[in-house]
Amino acid sequence: MSPEPTGIQRTDNGWRIDLNNGNLECEKIVNTMPVNDYTTLLGSILPREVHKAASTLKFRALVFLTVLLNGDIEPSDHWIYTSEDRYLFNRLSIPRNFDADAPSQVVFEYSCQVGDRIWNMSKQKLLESSVPGAEHLGLFTADMVKGADVNRMSHAYPIYDLGYAEKTAVVLDALESLSGSVTCGRQGLFRYNNMDHSIEMGKYAALEIMGKASVKNHFNWDGSTWADG
Repeated sequence: MSPEPTGIQRTDNGWRIDLNNGNLECEKIVNTMPVNDYTTLLGSILPREVHKAASTLKFRALVFLTVLLNGDIEPSDHWIYTSEDRYLFNRLSIPRNFDADAPSQVVFEYSCQVGDRIWNMSKQKLLESSVPGAEHLGLFTADMVKGADVNRMSHAYPIYDLGYAEKTAVVLDALESLSGSVTCGRQGLFRYNNMDHSIEMGKYAALEIMGKASVKNHFNWDGSTWADG
């Protein structure tokens, strides 16, 4: 549990994944880590132009603030978007409306970049920004807060800048040519898909490992279909 990969090598029987606490031998790999990080781990297995293209791919980060409450709240929606400038958070979710057994809580999402002001905000500062917003929205009041927790995700959303589709195709075509290696998921395909698509990607990754399907054939990465899931 909790190993960090430091490199990937070819072996006679498949692959060796070098870890910070040893190594792991395997016949095949299914990758869901950010595709640029996966490319870096593969090192000299891939050509220089692939590494150059991968190095230009960037992700938007997210900070999650989970606020635990001592009472129920009324909204029946799970996700609520808050695009107004008055809110520092841009979306919130109410887990109990997705899972009746979840505790009473609200999860606030803050879009940012790694290392910026929001990314580095303390839990207290994030809480101070969320509670007035929640009160203005009529979700809960400050006296209902029992506790809070913060989680940070560095690679949440692929950033579609100019030329991203061409650069991503260079990387994905190179990875697709590696036998015994499958990359998938939002981070692994640099694709702004939804959860149902990610589940489907997992299914097709498994089928590809068994030689029965292809992630590329099912999730074609040409420019006309890139963001459709």
